Amino acid sequence: MKSVFPFLPWIGVAVSLCCAEGCGKPGYIKFAEDMCKKLGAADQNHDAIKWGIEQIRSQQDASPNRPITNSISSLPEWVKEVYSDSASGTVITAPTPQNDQVIVAWFSGRGVWGFIIGNSNCAPALPEDLFYFCRCKPGVFTFHSRTDY
Repeated sequence: MKSVFPFLPWIGVAVSLCCAEGCGKPGYIKFAEDMCKKLGAADQNHDAIKWGIEQIRSQQDASPNRPITNSISSLPEWVKEVYSDSASGTVITAPTPQNDQVIVAWFSGRGVWGFIIGNSNCAPALPEDLFYFCRCKPGVFTFHSRTDY
């Protein structure tokens, strides 16, 4: 019997080719990797990492107690070069100085994403089971919640 839909076997091939080219990584991974590149450019143009380390030092000087989490009252304009919407920033002084870090994050119905700046031995303070991390360089990470969109 002849098939009424002779093109059906080709649909599977077309879908496979499409996914082989564009479906290799979940969107949140690609997003974090792209953000890492933008953060690198912001660091070259505006000393983003130096800004983060200065935020940590000023928090350490203002309050030697540990651990403490404080919001950053105003973020520099270059943050919009990493992602254009409004962000919130937080300085975390951890139980040990090695893990002190600045987290700048964006929130929406698509999840949470942002970047972390700490010293070269810093480990992200966010839970790995909920967030994907892209290590840009020692102590510098971008992240996205583990949801695909």
